[in-house]
Amino acid sequence: MASDYSFDCVSDVDLNLVSEVVAVALKEIQNRFDFKTANASIELVVKDKKLIVRASDEYKAEQVYDILLTRMAKRGLPIRNLTKSKP
Repeated sequence: MASDYSFDCVSDVDLNLVSEVVAVALKEIQNRFDFKTANASIELVVKDKKLIVRASDEYKAEQVYDILLTRMAKRGLPIRNLTKSKP
């Protein structure tokens, strides 16, 4: 019976939507006063499907990551699948 009912589940992210979210987050970061000297950036590596967040210190990097997650959640992108590495 189990072989009669089956389905395939594929989880794939629209990278164009992710690049739009990164652009919006970068625009917000550039306009915020507290990030003027932070040298903060977000880089999308399409080939490896990675997001690289950079800032002058760990606290600013966490804030940039939080902005990115907020923007992704507003656009309906799955943030549960993101994993952070150590800075």
